[in-house]
Amino acid sequence: MAVGVGLLFYYGFKVSGPWRSFWAFMSILVLAGIIAVAWLAPFGPQIYGVSWLGVLFFILFFALILAAVTPPRKEFEGREPTREELRSERVGLIALGTFFWILIIAMAVAAIVGIFYTPVV
Repeated sequence: MAVGVGLLFYYGFKVSGPWRSFWAFMSILVLAGIIAVAWLAPFGPQIYGVSWLGVLFFILFFALILAAVTPPRKEFEGREPTREELRSERVGLIALGTFFWILIIAMAVAAIVGIFYTPVV
């Protein structure tokens, strides 16, 4: 489901999150799907014994959030960007890169804990 939603957003709506990378977008959606399977209570219709509606909603939720924070592409109207424009863009890229890795690590931890967590009743 994450691949289908990711392809729809990337090729259909032309958004790929603030990182402008298909693989970063897909990795977040796949991790969101794993987290949904591990943590959400199954609900909705079942296909081959698998409740897919909650997972689909969770993946769509993450895709919509990433689509909403996708910044518009900077256009320099055919001119060379100034040093200040390049410097401000570089600072933004460093912040986004740091946020990306923090998000990936947090989602991986949530997925691993969700998969191996056995509640004590």
